Amino acid sequence: MTRLLTIRRPTAREVQLLEAFLEEEHPLQLKRRAEAILYYGLGFDGATIAKALRAHPNTIYADLQAFAREGLACLRPLSVGGARPRITPQQLAQLWEWAECLPRDFGLLDARWTLASFRDFVVKRQHLLKRISLEHLRRLLKKQDPQRPAILARIRRVFQHLPPNGVMVFFDVKPVTVKAYGGRRWSSHRLVLRKYQKTRGRFYLFALYDVPSGRVRWRYYHGKDSIAVCRFMRQVRRWYPDCEVWVVLDQDSAHPRKSKETRRVMRELKLHWISLPKASPDDNPCETIFSDVQQNVQDNSDDPDEQMMRRRISHRLAKRNRHRDRFIEIPYLSDSHKG
Repeated sequence: MTRLLTIRRPTAREVQLLEAFLEEEHPLQLKRRAEAILYYGLGFDGATIAKALRAHPNTIYADLQAFAREGLACLRPLSVGGARPRITPQQLAQLWEWAECLPRDFGLLDARWTLASFRDFVVKRQHLLKRISLEHLRRLLKKQDPQRPAILARIRRVFQHLPPNGVMVFFDVKPVTVKAYGGRRWSSHRLVLRKYQKTRGRFYLFALYDVPSGRVRWRYYHGKDSIAVCRFMRQVRRWYPDCEVWVVLDQDSAHPRKSKETRRVMRELKLHWISLPKASPDDNPCETIFSDVQQNVQDNSDDPDEQMMRRRISHRLAKRNRHRDRFIEIPYLSDSHKG
């Protein structure tokens, strides 16, 4: 049954503005609302308009009610849901700018910033933020690496000019603890975990993501020191015996810049390395692989020993390598997800 509408019709001037609005680029939701108002001005009822626009009648009635309340102001872009960010990008940029200066540049007596003094300066003197914890402030300041754009540009340049036998791989390490996890479960039974449960083993997953092929290679070790990294790099050379390999890795303690043994072995194996920016784990696509392992293997596991956990992780990674959509989109490498 059609509702009886008591909403006013659009005026001639409003009709002209609606027609001009439809000729411009706007979201489909706003265009549908403008068309509904135009149809209503021509004398159609809500059910007929809904059938013509292939929308639900309640949606058309809501559009017309919004026009009755606000007029053409109802065609403004709709607000995006979600909570407001605690710190805006402008405030974050201002924090980094102040952190690069010395306290004496602002008339303070301190020779260098501490977290406590910098927080007092931001909150009490400059009133940039109402409050912020020391840990949150430390993480914000640690995220900024002034060399990050240059490092990502170098990685992009190497990727775009790889030789015919060249390959770029990303390397990272994930610690895996064997225990009962309380993740997603397809069961109506309540899961109860012991408060002080004992772990059944711990090992490290060494992962290598091949950008051109989208496949991942992996090994398991009981440590992540320079000795384990060198063993894995020798395995990398066996995987790519005749290729020129560029290894992109995080700046950990076993990085070739910090470890003489890792540097010696990688030079001996003729492996090039490129460092990722500091405190930027999202720049490494291996983190996407680790998230998949965490959600689909670890969070549903209660394995008795390391061998069972390794077997399940290997099955998951091998299954991933067979998928057509195995490629990971890397924002700073164009078309890296298309293969």
